[in-house]
Amino acid sequence: MTTFADESGAFSTEVVLRPGVRNTLKVSAWSGTRRVSTEVKVRQHLSQATGRVTGRVLDAVANTPVGGATVAYGKRSAVTDADGRYTLTGVPEGRIAIGGRLRGYLGGLTVSTVDGGEAVAPDLLLQRLAAPVRVGPNGGDFSGPGWRVQIPRGALRRNVDLHLTQLAFTGGKDGFGAPIVDLSPDGLHFSRPITVTLDPRVLGLRADDAQVTGLNPDTLTSTTIKTKTVGGKLVLSLTELDGLELRIAPGPWNMWGGMDAYCTPFASASEADSAVSYLRKVLLPFLDQFMGASSRRLWSMYLDGGPDSTSRETVSDAQAMKQFAESPFTRNAARTVVDQVVIALGTERPALSAPQTPTALQLEQFPDSANPIGHDVDINFSDPFNVPGTSPVAWGTSPSARPGSRTFATSPDR
Repeated sequence: MTTFADESGAFSTEVVLRPGVRNTLKVSAWSGTRRVSTEVKVRQHLSQATGRVTGRVLDAVANTPVGGATVAYGKRSAVTDADGRYTLTGVPEGRIAIGGRLRGYLGGLTVSTVDGGEAVAPDLLLQRLAAPVRVGPNGGDFSGPGWRVQIPRGALRRNVDLHLTQLAFTGGKDGFGAPIVDLSPDGLHFSRPITVTLDPRVLGLRADDAQVTGLNPDTLTSTTIKTKTVGGKLVLSLTELDGLELRIAPGPWNMWGGMDAYCTPFASASEADSAVSYLRKVLLPFLDQFMGASSRRLWSMYLDGGPDSTSRETVSDAQAMKQFAESPFTRNAARTVVDQVVIALGTERPALSAPQTPTALQLEQFPDSANPIGHDVDINFSDPFNVPGTSPVAWGTSPSARPGSRTFATSPDR
């Protein structure tokens, strides 16, 4: 997660924690060339865990229901029926991460927000392990889109079945990095190091701008893996398989020039096209699960490019509208409007009717149509990590070096 500090240097952001255990969070801050990192230990306590979450588990590739899968939050668990549906009870209010498991599949993740004791979780996607390949003392060389695994002669002393699974985008886990490949089984030891080569260019990233993240799909913990750059690719050596999905994420400081290049044009059209390619593959599936269809649709339009437009785009899905309504910027504006009503009533009290026929006035006509309540109250959704903020952030912010960029002029209804 990324957030911005205010003028006093304070910042806040919401992260998903594993319940009942101590979570170690790495917090990094930077401004210009100054950078600092620290670790924070956080334990989540489950108070008033009386909520209920319903959802379903689907095959990530076939998009079909997965029955018999176990979904869990902490010690609370449920098993999916034949239609892949489940009901998980005894969960707390707020944002929670729900894990899913089934033998023969990689572990999955979805994130849901429990509000008022109820939630419908986005689909939890499980990906089936690839069919095994037999590897023996002679080693082997295997590859797929964006990856290559080289096992030298003598690395294995006996024949072993390996699962080399080309990872699919699954929304929830993709926040840890763009999926590339999973190597199984867990705990397999090699007498000689094997070489894994990952090509970030399949995502539109340069090797200098990327890092490899290993995600354990069972514990949902991640680690940054040391690599070296060879021929524009990221290379790492392994002596043991430890259950990690290998994912590629932008480096913390180098995403298209880092924070020093924030909101500046790309150096070339090809660099801008690479950025658009990365966002299509990584951002859109993430938005679809975490922020809803409207956010994905608006960002898809933006990435498509095209001529400048001032046409209004309407956001109407329930998930987006709820975030608009609950945004602190909306609430602050509403409080300002209420304050204006109180002041106006104290200075120019309208004529009142009998209780049986109460007086009703529209704010846009009070005190008068030339100076209505709220006409000077603007809502600036400046937090880019929710639907209200991440949708307008595209308006007027086009990849300048990319031909045919699209910009929008829009404003939320007040």
